[in-house]
Amino acid sequence: MSEKSKSRNTNIELVRIIAMLFIIMGHFVGQTNFNQDSTSVNGILITLLSCGARIFTNVFLIIGVWFMVDSRFGAKKILKLWSNVFFYSFILTTLMLVLKVPVSMKDIGRGYLPFLGRGLWFASAYITLMFAAPFLNFVFNLKRRQQEVLIFISFFTICIVSTIPDSQEASYIAYSLWFWFVYIFIGYYKKEIYSKKFDNLRKFKYLSFLLAFLIYVCLCFGSLLGGFKNGTNGLFHAIQMISVQYINNIRTLPNILCAFLIFNFAILCKEHSVKLIQKAAISAFSVYIVHQVPAFFMFLWINIYKADSFKSEKWSFVYMIFVALSLYIGVSVLDILRRFLEKGWCECRFCKAICEKIDNVYRKAEVL
Repeated sequence: MSEKSKSRNTNIELVRIIAMLFIIMGHFVGQTNFNQDSTSVNGILITLLSCGARIFTNVFLIIGVWFMVDSRFGAKKILKLWSNVFFYSFILTTLMLVLKVPVSMKDIGRGYLPFLGRGLWFASAYITLMFAAPFLNFVFNLKRRQQEVLIFISFFTICIVSTIPDSQEASYIAYSLWFWFVYIFIGYYKKEIYSKKFDNLRKFKYLSFLLAFLIYVCLCFGSLLGGFKNGTNGLFHAIQMISVQYINNIRTLPNILCAFLIFNFAILCKEHSVKLIQKAAISAFSVYIVHQVPAFFMFLWINIYKADSFKSEKWSFVYMIFVALSLYIGVSVLDILRRFLEKGWCECRFCKAICEKIDNVYRKAEVL
């Protein structure tokens, strides 16, 4: 099996799409209070489909890191990602002003300066990771035992500490450190375990899926305990609070373990090559940006998708799925235009000069 076929497995691209659909559903429910009756069949299905937002955020991160650990640093890649974020954030924020939609000055500021605040925190932390990746690659030059010690220390100080109940640190620095840890961990797994023991690992693919499914379902139903008759029970309440924490905090052990097992199942399955899936996966990051622009997302949910009108429907989980699919397809079509325009400004003299200067700085630092 060639390295190229490993790194561009269509299974991974399909999981990237699925991850973004779960993220959309999670944001839709969380930002509109869409699930009004969590004890009904409809409410339980909404919970099962929406609670995975942060778990699949980790899945989305792992996929990006999986490709990044073997790729060469290039400032142009960062420029394209930055232009993607700015393109949608600037246009959608301006659109809200033109339509005279009530928007706070804070959200307007975040729209025009999208890397400030937590509105688009994933993009900010990911770009930080792209800048840091060449330096983090020095870890992979260490002896295997040294890498394992570093990963264990990082795992304990970031993941285990975050798993302790009531630990909810969510700053930009905390997210960036988490992204760096995932980079080192996935890089170690890919280089030291996956690439050397692939055939032996494949027998565990269904075990990976089963464990991921069990963790996911347990966390989801644990988060529902407060809505049932015995929800006031002290033990039930404690389980509910811990489950909610693990679902919402990407740095907790159950969260990252579930995400890793989902990803591991994808890479261990037989590879396929479906061009449609590969093309659709290209727009996944754009979908994230569009539906989380601070000045726009409530307009999207309330005015365009009419969340308040559908939340009381008996089978509203179907509408939630429709929202995720239609939004993904719509942004994918729009993204064709963005990529066409991107070629123009990313190839201009000014952008080329900036990218060349950044690349030269990294070369002088002897990290490329």
